Amino acid sequence: MSNERERILIVIDKALLVEVDRLAGSRNRGEFIADGMAKKVAQERVLQAALKAAGSLADVDVPGWETPESTVEWVGALRRESDEGMLRDWERARTETLPSGQETTKDHDPARR
Repeated sequence: MSNERERILIVIDKALLVEVDRLAGSRNRGEFIADGMAKKVAQERVLQAALKAAGSLADVDVPGWETPESTVEWVGALRRESDEGMLRDWERARTETLPSGQETTKDHDPARR
């Protein structure tokens, strides 16, 4: 997006404007509305890309995607692999050595909080 700004005139529901002013303040409504517009534009771009890509793999043989059941297993395997990697990284971070030669005492286990 460009840094150039353009003034526009819009008509919106009064109740919506009251809510925008309550959330952002009347002096920040333009920025609030512009942020909302930018998010909507990004969302629409993702949707358009997804619609364009839809079905693009229909005639491609992708190992693991033969049936719904095999796809579920394929996704599960990827998740397990990712979880195992995160656990290895977490364990490495917990046991990293400080310059003084002492091990860290940080405990990042969310279950222990």
